[in-house]
Amino acid sequence: MLSEKQLAANRANAQKSSGPRTEEGKQRSARNALRHGLTAQVTVMTDADREAQEAFCRPIIEELDPQSPNELQLAQAYANLQWRINRLAAIEENVFTLGALDSPDPDDPLCDARTFLQNAASLNTLSIYNHRLIAESEKILKQFLHFRAVRLNDVVSRKTEKEAELKEAARMYRQSVACRVPFDPQKNGFVCSMAEIHDYLRRRAASRTPSTDAAEQKFRSATAKSAA
Repeated sequence: MLSEKQLAANRANAQKSSGPRTEEGKQRSARNALRHGLTAQVTVMTDADREAQEAFCRPIIEELDPQSPNELQLAQAYANLQWRINRLAAIEENVFTLGALDSPDPDDPLCDARTFLQNAASLNTLSIYNHRLIAESEKILKQFLHFRAVRLNDVVSRKTEKEAELKEAARMYRQSVACRVPFDPQKNGFVCSMAEIHDYLRRRAASRTPSTDAAEQKFRSATAKSAA
């Protein structure tokens, strides 16, 4: 265990440090500022590569149009996986490009075959990684679509319930008008407001057909008789 005197000496030496002096050391130090991910999925790249990744992922996320935190998380994961799939394809292309550059005759039709045989293990590893990323992206997309379907079904369900409430509230309101008695939606157990009821009746009136007009006339006649 270090003594207090040794610790003080170490701190003093650290203050005197001017950082790396050689070009190699400076390059290593510059990498300390590179952004990276968390947990096991660590990505280290330059600022230019990071900007390219964000430019690639942004339209994919915008097209998926996430509307909740869960949807946003899955959309970002899916876009990042597509970026990694494309990056693997680029690495594979670069392997064959390097093989052509090392060949005395890049136009030799056997050049690619020779490069493959020389890098078969690495290319096989790339293929395995590629299949894993594709499978993972399909899984993520399936989860995203599930969350979206649940959200949309919930919206439709709430809309249906709202319409049913407005229909019943409008019916009771019209009866109250026919009987010349005040009508308060909240006192009758409704959540909707009078403004919403009037808007509902206007929408109904705008969509009337001859059959609905006949039903309306029948309702009015029955209401008038009961009021008399």
